[in-house]
Amino acid sequence: MLRLIGVEFRRFSKRAAFRWAGIALIVILGAMLISIYRSAAPPDPGALAQAQVASDENNAFNQDYYAPGGGCEVEQAADPTIDFGCDSIPVASTPQDYLSPPSTYSAQGLSDTSDFSTLLLFFALVVGISFVTAEFSSGAITNWLTFQPRRTRVYAAKAIALTGAVTAAMAVLLGLLFAGRRLAYSLQDSLGDNVAAATRLNLQMSGRILVLTVLVTLMGMALGMLLRHAAMALGLVFGYLIWEGFLRLLTQNGWRWLLTPRIEAWTQGQATFSDPTGSCSSWSPDGECLSNVHYIFQASAGWYLLGATVVLTGIAWAVFRRRDVI
Repeated sequence: MLRLIGVEFRRFSKRAAFRWAGIALIVILGAMLISIYRSAAPPDPGALAQAQVASDENNAFNQDYYAPGGGCEVEQAADPTIDFGCDSIPVASTPQDYLSPPSTYSAQGLSDTSDFSTLLLFFALVVGISFVTAEFSSGAITNWLTFQPRRTRVYAAKAIALTGAVTAAMAVLLGLLFAGRRLAYSLQDSLGDNVAAATRLNLQMSGRILVLTVLVTLMGMALGMLLRHAAMALGLVFGYLIWEGFLRLLTQNGWRWLLTPRIEAWTQGQATFSDPTGSCSSWSPDGECLSNVHYIFQASAGWYLLGATVVLTGIAWAVFRRRDVI
C-alpha cells in the first residue's frame, strides 16, 4: 500500500498543469499581499492636501450659509412651511472626514483569508477531478489495474496521495498568506487592536479551510471517478451552483438544504439568513422591522459536509469497483 501511495505522489508531482496552477496561485497571492500593503498605508500628501481643500470649502460654505442673513435664512423666509434647520449648524469637518481609514490586521484578517480560500477550494476541486479523469482519458488507468487489480487499494492510494499533496500545498499557501499579511500590516504600523485575538481567529479559520480542502478534494475525485471527463464534472459543479441560485429565489427555505451555506458556515464559524418572507418578528425602538434570523452553526455544517463527502466517495468507490474502466 505504501508503495502505491508513493507512486501516486510521484505521478502528482510530474503533472505540469498542477505545477503551473500552483505558480498561478502564488502570483495571485503576491498581488493580494501588495494590495493589502497599499490598503494599510496612511494617506499620501496629495490625498491629504485634497482632503484639506474639501474640508475647508465645506466649512466655508457652512459658515456663509448658516450665518445671520445667509442663504439658509433667505430660503426659510421664502418658504416658512419647511424647516431648513438654520439653528442646527453642522459640526466643522476635518480632512479625515474625506479620507478612507487605512485597513488594519485586526479588522481585515478574516476577510483576507476568506477571500483567498475561494481560490484554494476551486483549485482543490479542479485538481481532484483532473487527477483521475486524465487517467481515463489517456487509458493509463487500464494499465495501472493490470499491475494492481485490487481496485479498493488503488482508489485508497489515489485518495491518500491526492489529499496529502493538495493539503500540503494549501497549508504552504495559507502560511504564506498569514505571514505576508502580518508583515504587510506591521510595516505600515497598522496592526490595530486585539492582535492576539485576531491571530487566533485567523489560525482557526485557516485550520477549518484545510479540513474543507480535504473534503472538496475527495468530492472532486469522486466526481472524476463517476463521470470520467473533467469537462462533464466541472459542468456538473457549475450547473449545481446555478441551480442553487434559482432554488434560493424560488423557495423561501431552500438555503436549509444547500451545500454552499454549509461551506460558509464552516469557514466563517456560522452563517445567518433572514426570514425570506419579510415578516417582522419584532420592532426596534426606532420603528425598524426586525425579521426572524436563522443560523447554521459550524458543527452542523461540518457534519453535513462530512456526510456529503462520505456518501459521494462511497458511491464513486462502489462504481469504480464494479464498472469496466475501458
